[in-house]
Amino acid sequence: MIAFALAQFQVLVPPTTHPPTIDGVLAQGEWDSAAIIDISDTLGVDGNPEEPGDCLVYVVHDRFYLYMAFDCLKDTALSGHSQPSAAFDDDNSGKWPKSDTTEGINALGSDNGWFCSWWLEDFTWGGWYPANQVIYSFSEGLGHVVCEWAIYLLSPHADSGPQFIGTNAVSGWEDTIGVHLFYADDEWGLIGYWPQNLSPWYDPAGYGEFILFPGGTVSEGGVLERPLLSVPPVVSGSFEAMVYLPAPARVSLSVYSPSGALMAHPVEGLCGPGTHTIPIPKMPSGAFFLRAEVGNSVLLKKVLVIR
Repeated sequence: MIAFALAQFQVLVPPTTHPPTIDGVLAQGEWDSAAIIDISDTLGVDGNPEEPGDCLVYVVHDRFYLYMAFDCLKDTALSGHSQPSAAFDDDNSGKWPKSDTTEGINALGSDNGWFCSWWLEDFTWGGWYPANQVIYSFSEGLGHVVCEWAIYLLSPHADSGPQFIGTNAVSGWEDTIGVHLFYADDEWGLIGYWPQNLSPWYDPAGYGEFILFPGGTVSEGGVLERPLLSVPPVVSGSFEAMVYLPAPARVSLSVYSPSGALMAHPVEGLCGPGTHTIPIPKMPSGAFFLRAEVGNSVLLKKVLVIR
């Protein structure tokens, strides 16, 4: 198995063309290409010190899902509320803005299934409900608790709640998301966490980073050899998008509402190489998604309009 690690709090998440089967079983070979993270609570901050390797997380992605598996060396029934959980800061901003309830916590907290919740800057919360859109499977036996899941990435209209990660790594351009992982258990206490034990644990300022990449370089700087779509994450009026083209290409840029309604289509046509600044028509308050088709590539970005 291969572990991709860039720094203490960064994990390089590789792509896969053979996604794992979500059945609660770590079958031989299906996670071989995944990044492996040891989230064992070696500091013992909860009074129950764990050993390295007690709680491992496997993570890989394709164009549709982020696939994760928790493998913990404890024999605890799901009905005892053993809880593998992940929190995602979609745009890796280090915070969840007051007006944005699409980012938040995802947790398998009981035998009722997968739940999601958003949190605000003052740590009030809401939307704790079965997502019905995340594939998961849980098993326990032989001293192991195993949970496998597949969480949706972003489609042009999908990031309407914390059950979607709200990112994209399919167009030749890597994407970085903030992540906090932990495994809690009624009997044993906190078994594992990554990158650190947080108090409050739902503060994205202390999160690590998952870098989802489609292959090749993982640098988000340097000379660009592929198209790029850039837009400010938060705007307070009219704004502009920037499209970078390494070579001439046909560009189609559209703006969608969270429900998938087409709000604007400011560009359609052949553009030359270099950077193109594109004015976006005035939008009402809310979250919107920009989708740029550049040749055979599709680039996606989210913008929050406040007034």
